[in-house]
Amino acid sequence: MMAVGVVHGAEPSGDTIRPPRPKVGIVLGGGGAKGAAHIGVLKYIEEIGIPIDYIAGTSMGSIIGGLYALGYSPDELQTLISQLDWSKYMSNSVDRRDISSADKNRRSTYLFSIPFNSGELLNKLKAKGLSEEMTEQPGATPSSFIASLPSSFVSGDDLLNLFNSLCIGYQDPIDFNELPIPFACVATNITTGNPVVLRSGKFPEAIRASMAIPGVFSPVTIDEQRLVDGGLVNNFPADVCREMGADIIIGIEVARGMINDVNQLQSLPQLITQLKNIMVRGNNEENRKLCDLYFHPEVNDFGMLSFSSEAIDTIVQRGYDHAAAYKEQLLALKHYMERYDATGKVLQAPKAQHIKGDTLQLEVITMDNVNDKEFSWLLRKSQLRLSQPIPTSHLERAINIFKGTGYFSSIQYLLTPYDQEAKDSNIFNLRYQFVRAEPNRFSLGLNYNSEESAAVIFNLGLGQNRFSGWRYNLTGRLGLNPRISNTVTWAGISLANFNLSYDFQHAKYNNYQHNQSEALVFNRNRVRLYISEFHLRNIQTQVGIEFEHVLYPRKPHIIEDNLLRLRNSSWGPYAMMAFDNMDHAFFATQGLSFNMEMHERISRKTDSPFTDISLALRYYISRGRFTFIPQLYTRHLFGEQIQYAYWNLVGGDVTGRYHDYQLPFVGINNTTSTLSHTTIARLDVRYRFYGKHYLTATGNFLRSGPNLGTLISINDSTIGYGFWGFALKYSYNSPIGPISFDVHYSDLTRDWGSYFSLGYIF
Repeated sequence: MMAVGVVHGAEPSGDTIRPPRPKVGIVLGGGGAKGAAHIGVLKYIEEIGIPIDYIAGTSMGSIIGGLYALGYSPDELQTLISQLDWSKYMSNSVDRRDISSADKNRRSTYLFSIPFNSGELLNKLKAKGLSEEMTEQPGATPSSFIASLPSSFVSGDDLLNLFNSLCIGYQDPIDFNELPIPFACVATNITTGNPVVLRSGKFPEAIRASMAIPGVFSPVTIDEQRLVDGGLVNNFPADVCREMGADIIIGIEVARGMINDVNQLQSLPQLITQLKNIMVRGNNEENRKLCDLYFHPEVNDFGMLSFSSEAIDTIVQRGYDHAAAYKEQLLALKHYMERYDATGKVLQAPKAQHIKGDTLQLEVITMDNVNDKEFSWLLRKSQLRLSQPIPTSHLERAINIFKGTGYFSSIQYLLTPYDQEAKDSNIFNLRYQFVRAEPNRFSLGLNYNSEESAAVIFNLGLGQNRFSGWRYNLTGRLGLNPRISNTVTWAGISLANFNLSYDFQHAKYNNYQHNQSEALVFNRNRVRLYISEFHLRNIQTQVGIEFEHVLYPRKPHIIEDNLLRLRNSSWGPYAMMAFDNMDHAFFATQGLSFNMEMHERISRKTDSPFTDISLALRYYISRGRFTFIPQLYTRHLFGEQIQYAYWNLVGGDVTGRYHDYQLPFVGINNTTSTLSHTTIARLDVRYRFYGKHYLTATGNFLRSGPNLGTLISINDSTIGYGFWGFALKYSYNSPIGPISFDVHYSDLTRDWGSYFSLGYIF
């Protein structure tokens, strides 16, 4: 670390006309969360009373410097940076309760999903007579699956919306010299590899481009240039500050030098830091020489992603304390500027406006790139209201709801004052800017468990990301128990979906009965014609008619009479309703999951139809690290000559693993058949003992009988029976899905068992 006491600029003379005073510029380098040290240094410089005329920054330095240039104080910046939920801005996550029911199922089943374009737009352009050369120019709509793959893990829309909300009054294209403090930031042209200095345009886009780490955040297009993180070419832009007109340059750098220890080059942030160091090593040395005062706070024990409020507060304090160590040099600079009657922070334009308080009022709402019907539907879903106070949190809630539809790849919003003259008003106009998502989606999931070994599931959804029109959905499960499903759907804007589906399932499982285990196999073909909801966040419904053909190639020992029960064709109406507002698919801490189905079955082999009704209920209650999960599962069969394929089946920890009508029962690895009326009461007590590691104790009790009355006749085994089971399970919430291992016991088998699972469950 160094501090140079000599400053540039002309000495004031004894002339009656005082020459222009030297201009002071601040340079802020990149460094992720470590850039919070900039705030501490700025705070001390401001307390000393040194005027700042120019600010130049890169990456995190452009964010801190840009907001400071808008008029935000160091204390406001510290509060803002430390209180932000950076995990949200560093991901594309959406609160699970704000996404559609279909998307909840997809996200809890598939390891990843990739949107793509099938080339339909390209074909339309060609059909209109556009030339081959025109439609294949850079920037044209991708015409293949590979070309339309996403360019990053994080879209960065949430960050851009944050910047937009913080710079009200400076959202439109502007010369950055007209900001309260003139500002410039550096980005990299990913096409040429050259630095791009941004000194005009849309301010939020500029700082968003300057911090767009390649492969992590999507590039930003400005003036037909694809821009990414400026730290790749100039991570400490003192030369830019000099070009802006600064005579005296104060530099603040937080990035560490070259990492020589191989053990410190393990994580992605460490590798990104090292690559930046390699690329800008020479450039940074030259820029440091331009500084009259240079600060390099010691923050190497923090990482690029150390965004916890405690870490941010510590890093800010490190920057402040480091600047205080150079009090004499800073005071010398202050006294020098006082000779020009210059002292303290002066803003040349009004400070940027931001939302004040917990509420705001919207007078006008507009939406780009949607038609009138879509606008009405989206506005209704958003729950935003005009001309009345609403919580500011409703703005982000609406964004999450829009994201949850899956219909948009990018969603940005702009707030502009309703009354341009009333700068302190909390009344705004709101404008949403939508970019349509690629219409199709491919998803893939993996699972390994000790019962079925490895399995793969894939999904191809054509037209799934459209508001309305025809859709096709293909789902295939590959493994010991393969399954394939095809669904054709017509969806309207506000009408229900109309669906036609075909499913084939082949299943092998062990059924425990009469103190012995029997291997069973069945095949099922099913066709459904049904109506479903259009788009509901927490509720999923189906009403329709189904046709099924089920075949057991070999007679189970449990069946003592004719074989008609093994080959059955049936049809009949059915209805299904599911409710799910859990905050997590596998490790929820609050919420409710409820599922109910009813089928009326008419068989060609028998004269008597029968009905089955099933219900599943889970409720989550958290107290500190403990989560209590009371559960109820029940299924009831009404009628005579019920086919074997529809008998009640219980076992395992996964609902419907081998058969749609299989109820979970902890303590039995495989399955066992029960009587016509079966109910299971269960309680899980889960404890999060460290990070994403959990221990769960489970106890469940089953009661089964030939009619509803026998369910409570616990002491009469001739007309009903019951048994219990328990388990102790360890789980880890991994990036590739839950990893769990349990040991369990049941008084039905009177034997201990174990079960291991890795990956999402399907």
